Amino acid sequence: MLRHLHSTSSDEPELRLQKTRFGWVIGASPTSQTAINTVHATTTALQGDLARFWEIDEGLATTHLSESERLCEEHFRNHVRRTKEGRYVVALPFNEKLSSLASSKAAAMSRLASLHRRFQRDNQYETAYSTLIQEYLDLGHMTKINTDQSTDHGYYLSHHGVIKESSDTTKLWVVFDGSASSTTGVSLNDALHTGPKLQEDLRNILLRFRSFQYVLTGDIEKMYRQFIIRPEDRTYPKILWRADDGEIETY
Repeated sequence: MLRHLHSTSSDEPELRLQKTRFGWVIGASPTSQTAINTVHATTTALQGDLARFWEIDEGLATTHLSESERLCEEHFRNHVRRTKEGRYVVALPFNEKLSSLASSKAAAMSRLASLHRRFQRDNQYETAYSTLIQEYLDLGHMTKINTDQSTDHGYYLSHHGVIKESSDTTKLWVVFDGSASSTTGVSLNDALHTGPKLQEDLRNILLRFRSFQYVLTGDIEKMYRQFIIRPEDRTYPKILWRADDGEIETY
């Protein structure tokens, strides 16, 4: 906008008269000049980027099992069997920490007391929770231990409820806490081998979504409860429960 049209100098060397489209303006010549140099350097590791591109393009590499995963896989193959009805019977894959697993009954009792305090504040929550526990009994997914059979040997699982209002089916889940520490600091989860990851890689799932015109999704109802734990291991996943203000019983 201030394109130079005509300029003239005055007797004063630092002043300059310059004509622009908007008229004459008075300016001054700089008494000194300062130069600023800026250098930007970018280093790109093309070799590493190219290697990553090849890895993604090739797909997933073969995964190798860790020692704990390998032992768990071997334990499963050696102990799994099926009933006449077709249900699987499995053994818990204990590791060397089993001998350090101590009593967890006091912690389970404390958590149960906390649960019942919430029941007193929320009758709807109590009804939903009790219904789920009764369903476990009706389906044979847990059994009551008689007083003469009850023992503190094993592990008592603390439990609590998780509410998901957005669910179209089950609004409440009973979660059993196998990570709660016993008196020695060792939990049931600590005393079990961790098996290999069973879920498929997300990239494979997304690629299959693009392979077909229609996609169906679903869920297996009560999936984990379809597996039967062999009788000699059932003393470990025990729970405490009190129904209708009765006595606390072991299941």
